[in-house]
Amino acid sequence: MLNFSNDTSTVIYLIDIINNRLESLSESKFNNNLFNKGQAVAYRACLNMLSSWEDASNYDIELPKSKKPILYPNLSADDLLICMIHEICCRLDKIHSIEESYNKGLKTAYVECLEVIQNWEYASLFGINFDIEVLYPII
Repeated sequence: MLNFSNDTSTVIYLIDIINNRLESLSESKFNNNLFNKGQAVAYRACLNMLSSWEDASNYDIELPKSKKPILYPNLSADDLLICMIHEICCRLDKIHSIEESYNKGLKTAYVECLEVIQNWEYASLFGINFDIEVLYPII
């Protein structure tokens, strides 16, 4: 299990993971199936959340410019992670019992993002003090 020493490395790693997943999905010959569409929507939503990070320009990280940001603008890395924990858990709670392929894709992507955030050294202080895949099984 990875453990990040600080909030900034967690945010950078999460952005990298999401961009890699989106690139893989766009290259996939199965990009028209509902599961993959659900994943892409969830990853883009997380990138939109991450676009609230005030220091992104300091790390040469390109994030989408949203007309309607999901979170407050100009958040510090730790505030951003705290907000993302809450937002992702709320979204997972809404879709967690729906077994349609699209929602399984959403859930898979959100769980992966939450698992990355869980590696942040302070994640347990802000609500991720449980086994994510037990609460939100992705099978």
